[in-house]
Amino acid sequence: MKKIIYQFMILIFVSISSFGQMTGDGTWGTPYTGTMTTGSFTISGSKYFNQIDVSGGTLTINPGATLLAKTPTTYITVSSTGGLNAVGSVGSIIAFSADNNGDGVAGPGDPGKNVTFENSTGQ
Repeated sequence: MKKIIYQFMILIFVSISSFGQMTGDGTWGTPYTGTMTTGSFTISGSKYFNQIDVSGGTLTINPGATLLAKTPTTYITVSSTGGLNAVGSVGSIIAFSADNNGDGVAGPGDPGKNVTFENSTGQ
């Protein structure tokens, strides 16, 4: 019985780590985090995020969105075949800022907000 449970747990772990997914609802308590390997994920409005890796699929950030880094080590990395679609306009900009202490005020005292591209061939 233990062997069956162990094999089942390995299967679940391999499935989750192979396909990856975004978790959270974008609030301070449960910010967006995770690894995208396929599909798409869209962020709208004012949302918090932690570490987001886009190694496949497309992360879309809608016009007017504000992304708030939750910690000083927060980042968004786009690599491999991952893509980032973020097109704002004069009247509907996309902003990156930080609110590391959860006081609801984004500002210079809150470091973070890194976005990097590493050999991405995505769109």
